[in-house]
Amino acid sequence: MADKKVNQVEIIHTAGDYHLHEQKVNDYLKYSHGHVVASFVGTPNVNHRHEPGHFYTVIEYEALVSDDQ
Repeated sequence: MADKKVNQVEIIHTAGDYHLHEQKVNDYLKYSHGHVVASFVGTPNVNHRHEPGHFYTVIEYEALVSDDQ
């Protein structure tokens, strides 16, 4: 059967170390040939407000999906 392209989204999360987060994002961008849609710093929930920053980056990329079932 034919393959089709679909848009995929991946969220990269790292706690406390921005340089590690940046490396993870760069590696994923190389692997997926995607692009950054959004990037932000936050905490998972209000109970974690005392923790160091949690870095999040949303990457969108295209993937080939087989119609074979």
